[in-house]
Amino acid sequence: MCAAVPWDELKASLDDSVPVFVVTDEALRPLASQPMVQCFVDAVAAQTELDRASAEYPSLDLRLQPVGLGTALERARLGRARLIPSSSEVEVARGAFPDGEDWDGGALPLFGAYEIQRKRRDGTLATPLYLAVADAKAACAEADPQRELGLNLVCTSVQRMTSLLMSGEVGPMDFVPSTSAVALAQRCDAASAGASATLPGGMTRGMIGRSLPTWFSEDDDDPNQKSLFGL
Repeated sequence: MCAAVPWDELKASLDDSVPVFVVTDEALRPLASQPMVQCFVDAVAAQTELDRASAEYPSLDLRLQPVGLGTALERARLGRARLIPSSSEVEVARGAFPDGEDWDGGALPLFGAYEIQRKRRDGTLATPLYLAVADAKAACAEADPQRELGLNLVCTSVQRMTSLLMSGEVGPMDFVPSTSAVALAQRCDAASAGASATLPGGMTRGMIGRSLPTWFSEDDDDPNQKSLFGL
């Protein structure tokens, strides 16, 4: 058995390392027409939703807000958020692992080779698992350019792997966001740095980059914690 990772520690790590995207207005209220905020894991799907919503509500200054995967996962478990993976990644995962996950219910695909390890900043080693299959394949090609090691690309889900990490059934793992998600998060951060939006009480821009803002308060009955449309 490996050392179990407490949820709070794992959640903080995911918030710091993996962005997902929510459509919000200039005051950082999420766009929602149902009792769940949509959190897009895929950068293309997030941009598509922003374009659709902006066309439907042209008077609103809508934007994409990067938020942390850890908090999004926590809120999804409570029925307050819906995680939306890349449809193309889900199709690959469904073909690789057709019966092992609830791919239609929000399971987020992860890809990687358990033989690959990389060094963390603290010098320890961890196995990287990628939210984009193309990034996982690129990592395998870099680690074994001559295909001599027989690396086996595997598929699992974020939800399953977080449970295994919390129970100590697997060793250190790093969840790696897609290169497109990282690039989109950087563009969003650059755009917000010069924006004049009024932030929710008690929030700073750095805090917003790591976790969902105050409209995902633990107090879901607070009348001030309402989304832009109907929550």
